[in-house]
Amino acid sequence: GIVGRIVTGAKVKNCVNSGNLTADATGNTAEYKGAFAGIVGISNGTTYIENCLNEGDIKAISTTLCTAGILGRTETSGLVCPNIMNCVNKGDITKSQNLEENCAGIASYLRGGNIEWNINFGKVTNDKSHASGLVGYYNGSGSTLNLKHNISVGESSHYAIIRVNGTDNFKPDSNFYLQGVTIANTDISGTVAFADKADLVNKVTALEGTRFVKDLEGTKAINNGYPIAVWQCTHECETIKDIDLGEICSHCNLMIRTLDCEHK
Repeated sequence: GIVGRIVTGAKVKNCVNSGNLTADATGNTAEYKGAFAGIVGISNGTTYIENCLNEGDIKAISTTLCTAGILGRTETSGLVCPNIMNCVNKGDITKSQNLEENCAGIASYLRGGNIEWNINFGKVTNDKSHASGLVGYYNGSGSTLNLKHNISVGESSHYAIIRVNGTDNFKPDSNFYLQGVTIANTDISGTVAFADKADLVNKVTALEGTRFVKDLEGTKAINNGYPIAVWQCTHECETIKDIDLGEICSHCNLMIRTLDCEHK
């Protein structure tokens, strides 16, 4: 998508991938160990992925590549701590004819990190039992994984939130999934089902320090009525003639720093 591999200290911010990506290894007998994602393929060390959006569909066929909307995977050894914050995936994630590997809306394979305030809208499908709305697999043997205040709206062929091996270092809190569209992670504490858009908006906008706000109305809607990340607000809720740089948007409570031609 945007970056193949990042290492300690790297920051990937405010990036958008809108292209569909396909990896097809049909007929190739080689077994490729790697990752494939809309924003970052592989992360090693302490890294930061923030305010990023994937709109492209990600498809892997006959390959062991870890596949996801935002981050493919962390390295398999050493200290790893990706910080994935305020990211949104809108693309469908699909693996077919595959060997045993993972796919997910946000991150496919993690050995630790902080995954907070992200949203997955994409449908996640794998013909193996390794598909999740948010995180494909956390192996539990590396660093602590903090998974909190994330949303998965899209259907998953297997797990609503995450597949976990060992919970000693796993710290989940208030992760939301659409009731009835996928297998519930009832064994994961802090997993919360929501019934519809209005129910979700009420739940997530009440969170302390929330990074989510209600979507804009009508034709200005960004996430089809579901909550939006604060950085997604276009400030079109303001009276256009009165909008000025430096003012506080009454919808998202952020200072208005940039305007495109639609707002002038």
